[in-house]
Amino acid sequence: MNVQPEQLLRQIRVAQLQKKELETQITEKKMILEKYFQESIIMSTFSIDNVKAVRKRKPEKWEYSEELVGYKKEIARAIEDREQQEREEGIANKIDTGFTWAIR
Repeated sequence: MNVQPEQLLRQIRVAQLQKKELETQITEKKMILEKYFQESIIMSTFSIDNVKAVRKRKPEKWEYSEELVGYKKEIARAIEDREQQEREEGIANKIDTGFTWAIR
């Protein structure tokens, strides 16, 4: 443990910023690939130098009625109430989850 906590925290923050920048670059490059696909320059599957690209459909999304959304919230609230009740009555057992570090 030669690295001081302050140095370690700075290094983690720099790495997080680099990761965010790289993720942005990857997203931009994927958008260019999509443009090439739309223009029929590339197919939905291709590979170059053992790197394979496959165009995949994103999961479907649905928008539900206000009635159903309200019902879902009611049910979720009822479940949360029941969970709280079981904690208070000693029925539920607490599981040790350990620790992690949140770096912001």
